Amino acid sequence: GASSIDVLMLVVAADDAVMPQTVEHMRIVRLLGVTQVIVVITKIDLVDADLLALVKEEIEDFIAQSGFARAPVVCVSNETGEGIGEVKKAICQSIAVAEPSADQRAFRMYVRDVFSVKGYGTIATGVPCAGRIAVGAHLELLPAGRISRVRAIQTYRQDAQETGAHLSSAINLRDLQPLDLSRGMVLGAPGVYRAVSAALVWVKNDCDISRAQRSLKRRAELRFHSGTASTVAALELITGSELDAGEEGFALLRFRQPIVICAGDRFVLRMLSPADTLGGGVVLSANPPKRLRNVVFFADRLRRSLTAVEQGDFLGAELLAGARSVIHEEMLSSLAQTDKQAARALIGAKEKSGEVVMLAEGRWLVRERLEEIVLLLKKLLQRYHRENKYVWGMKPAHVTELLNLPPNSFALLQQLLGGDAEFAVKHGHLALKTFTPAINEREMKLRDAVIERVKKAGAGSVAKGDLQSELGMSAAELKMISKLLTDEGAVRVLGGNYLLASIVEECRTKLLELFEEHQVVGLAAFREKTGLSRNIAVVVLEHFDSEGMTKRHGEGRMLLRKN
Repeated sequence: GASSIDVLMLVVAADDAVMPQTVEHMRIVRLLGVTQVIVVITKIDLVDADLLALVKEEIEDFIAQSGFARAPVVCVSNETGEGIGEVKKAICQSIAVAEPSADQRAFRMYVRDVFSVKGYGTIATGVPCAGRIAVGAHLELLPAGRISRVRAIQTYRQDAQETGAHLSSAINLRDLQPLDLSRGMVLGAPGVYRAVSAALVWVKNDCDISRAQRSLKRRAELRFHSGTASTVAALELITGSELDAGEEGFALLRFRQPIVICAGDRFVLRMLSPADTLGGGVVLSANPPKRLRNVVFFADRLRRSLTAVEQGDFLGAELLAGARSVIHEEMLSSLAQTDKQAARALIGAKEKSGEVVMLAEGRWLVRERLEEIVLLLKKLLQRYHRENKYVWGMKPAHVTELLNLPPNSFALLQQLLGGDAEFAVKHGHLALKTFTPAINEREMKLRDAVIERVKKAGAGSVAKGDLQSELGMSAAELKMISKLLTDEGAVRVLGGNYLLASIVEECRTKLLELFEEHQVVGLAAFREKTGLSRNIAVVVLEHFDSEGMTKRHGEGRMLLRKN
C-alpha cells in the first residue's frame, strides 16, 4: 500500500513519541519516493505541556533527519477536537502541492484484493500507478496473459465511467474468476506490459547506522517488494562486492518468479528472515543485458539513466540502461510503457533531438551507445581477419547481419563510423585500417593478371585450368586468389569458370526482364537475350538457382524471388 501514497500523514501518539516502527515506516516511504509529509501528534490531552513540547521537538528532529524538514507538525486531540481544523488545512495544502503530473503511460494497476459480488462477478481493487481506463475497455492480466473487459468501475466506492493513476479503484472484470487473480498481479493495457525475470536498478542500503549494520552483499537473496507484488530476488552489484549502510550503487536483480515492473518503479528490499527493511531504490531498465561484464561505459550510462528516471523520461532510461543499442519498433510500447502511436511519437522526438538515429524504417540506434557498436565491430573484425587472412574484409551484408542491423543500413553505419580512425572500406568491404591481406608481391601480380584476363574475356569467361596453366600458378595460389577476388566482389567463380561480377548482374537484370513477359524462361530465350554461349548460360542459370532466385521447371526456369 505504501507505493501508492501521494501524501503521507505520519501519526505519532504524544504518550509514545517515536517508536521503532515509526522509524522503519519513514525509511520505507522515503525509499518509495514520497515527497509530501504531514505529521500529526495525537492524544495531546494525555500529556502535560512540557512533555508535549519535548515530544514535538523529538519528532521535528526525527522528521528533519528523514529528509522532510519542512513537513508541518500539527498537534491534535480527538477528545477535545483541538487541532482538527489545522489537520484539514494541512491536508488540503499538501494535496495541492502533490498534484501528480500527467504522463503518457498506458494503464497499469497492481491487484490489491480480489472478491466476487453476486450479480456482478469478479472485482479487483487497487490504486493504478499509470494511465486511465474506461468502462468497456480491455485489460490484460499479467503475468497470466489473460484478456478481460471492464464491465464497471468504482472509485472511492462511487460508480464511475473511468479511473486512472492515483485513484483508489474497484474494477469489475468479465471472463475472469476470482481464483484467476491474486494479490501482486497486474492489470494493464493489452500488449504494453510484460513480466520479467531481471531488472537493472539503482539501490541504496538504508539500514539504520545507529543500529546493527547490515551490508547489501553481492549475490545476496532478498525479499523484493514493488506495488503489491513480492518475490525473492538475487542481488548482483555492478561494482564492488557490498554496499554498507548509507551507501548506494547500481545492481542487477534476478527474480525467482517473473514479475511485472518497469523503468521508474520504486521498490523495497527486505531480509528473508527476520523481515527487516534493508534498503530499496528505483528500476532503470526491465530489459537488462544478459551479461554485465565488458559492457561499455556501463556505470556512466546508468547514472544518466537514473537522471532520466528522475525526470520522468522512462523511455530515455531504457535506451541508456537496456540490453540493446539498436531498438526495434516492436519493442517501443514496452520500453515507453505506452501504446504504439504514443511510443512512435516519443521515439520521433528523440530522433529530432539527436538521441537516436534511424538506421532503417522501424530501427533506431541509440547515439550515446555507438561506442558499443564500435568495440563490438573491432572484435568481430579482428577475429574475421585472423580467420580470413587473404580476404579484404567483411561484406556489408555480413556486417549488418552480425550486428543485427537492417541489411540496408551499412551506408549509414559507415557514415556514423566515419570519425573512427580504425576502420576503412577496402574494395567495398569493411576492414580494420591496419589490415592488409596476407599476400606477397608475386601473389598480388597474379591477382592483377587474373583480373586483366577475365576482363578481356568478357562474356566468354575464363576456365580455371587455363588460368592456372597460362600464369604458372600452383593450386594453392589459384585457390587463395580466387577467394580474394570473390571477396572483393569483382569476379564470380561459377563452376570452373571466372566471370566478371558486372556481367553476372547484367544477366540477372536481363533474366528479370524476360520474367516480366514470360512465366517460364527457357535456355534459348536467355541465350538470345544475353549473348552467352550455351555452356556459360547454363552455368549462370544454375548460379541463380543456387541463390534461390529461380528454380527449374521442365526445360526452363521459374522466378521465385527478385534479388
